[in-house]
Amino acid sequence: MTLKPGEKPVPAVAADANVLLSAVLGHAALRVFTQTDVSVLTTQGVLQEVREYLPLVAKQYDMLPQVLEGQLRLLAVRECEPNKYAPKLEAARRAMARRDPDDVDLLALALAFGVPVWSNDSDFKDAGVEWYTTARLLRRLGVSGRSLGQLRSDSHREEGQLRASQARTISRTLRTSCSVASRTAEAGTETTAIVWPVAAKTSNS
Repeated sequence: MTLKPGEKPVPAVAADANVLLSAVLGHAALRVFTQTDVSVLTTQGVLQEVREYLPLVAKQYDMLPQVLEGQLRLLAVRECEPNKYAPKLEAARRAMARRDPDDVDLLALALAFGVPVWSNDSDFKDAGVEWYTTARLLRRLGVSGRSLGQLRSDSHREEGQLRASQARTISRTLRTSCSVASRTAEAGTETTAIVWPVAAKTSNS
């Protein structure tokens, strides 16, 4: 990593759930683990959130949840217990007032260790610590050889792929439902209403 004049190295970051999910799926965030020596810290709550999303993400990408769980275990993530950042919780609560309260612990962790937050969530903007999205962190670390615009394009393409996966799931459901309705109509029986799946909101990588 080549530093510009006045820049400080980034030895560690406090990672949010959205970037860890991106890394599990092999998206751009994985480069932080495979192409840098940056230590990735996170909280117990963040890892719990990631694990709660794994079955949903596995379904959207036609993957086995066990495979994604295995990918998560392979990531070099340091899970920090609450007592490691407890003295900074009050300051974090004040900084995150009127924002997402679920982000308090991660911000407290960043404050306690004096490291930036790595998240694609803009709630960390002006929260009292450095904040990097995946695109900005990769650019800052100089590991990708790509421009910030290209990295953002990668992020948008990943979001598009996720949306396409959701659309295919709905399309398969529609075809199946229409096939059942057609066979039911031929049998002269009353058809039932189609139940549409609700695509869950996921974070951008």
